[in-house]
Amino acid sequence: MAATVAVVVSVQRPTTVPAEALVGAPAIAAIEPIQFTTREARRQHLPDGSLVDMNAGARVEVADSVGRHDVRLLDGEVHFTVVHRSVPSLVVQAGPMRVRAVGPAFNVRLAADQIEVLVTHGRVAVDSHDMAPYPDADPFAIGEGSLLSAGERAVVSLITERPQTVVALVPMAEVQAEMAWQPQVLEFTATPLAEVVGVFNGGNSRQLKIGAASLGEMRIEGTFRLNNVDVFVRLMSAAYGLRMETNEEGVTVLRAP
Repeated sequence: MAATVAVVVSVQRPTTVPAEALVGAPAIAAIEPIQFTTREARRQHLPDGSLVDMNAGARVEVADSVGRHDVRLLDGEVHFTVVHRSVPSLVVQAGPMRVRAVGPAFNVRLAADQIEVLVTHGRVAVDSHDMAPYPDADPFAIGEGSLLSAGERAVVSLITERPQTVVALVPMAEVQAEMAWQPQVLEFTATPLAEVVGVFNGGNSRQLKIGAASLGEMRIEGTFRLNNVDVFVRLMSAAYGLRMETNEEGVTVLRAP
């Protein structure tokens, strides 16, 4: 099949921001493309609250366009946790592969010999040279045939004459081991509960849901571990008086007092 590749093009020279400049930065707010690099694992935020976890040595270029965030992975490994699943959308470009967030969380690794996309939670739409074709280069036109689900990994070799995309199922224990480099401490300062819940959902198999939209505006303060949903839920009950219910799908629903 013919290759379909989307590239973020800019006539302006991107700026490289060193790791020291990222300390304490609450968000990546890019109008023109800006490059970020880090020498150690570090967490950043997109303007909509979505998380960008950059492994040591990762380099990304971030730009906002109408209706979506465009991220180009230039080198290394980055994990994305999408908090809001509406506009703007998140589109990640890594070499000849493009990924659009459909579900909450996925990991992209770009090396000299291959590209890997690993879905940690939910689903993502993947476009590569030999995957399901679609009529144009619009990321929203990616079809069902190119969707990956949680635990699936797509790998594209960059050293073969005609690279092929290989998709395989990865045991969740292996997924968790591969993601051990991620920062595990979450710090929230006057953060809407809807955004906090989105972050926890992107990093855990146990899912949370807000019972009413108005409750999502409640502001949350505190420091939590990403992998300890139980402590977070208990604190929401003790400190904020929220009620917890488990629905038929096993999702914990947070309700107002």
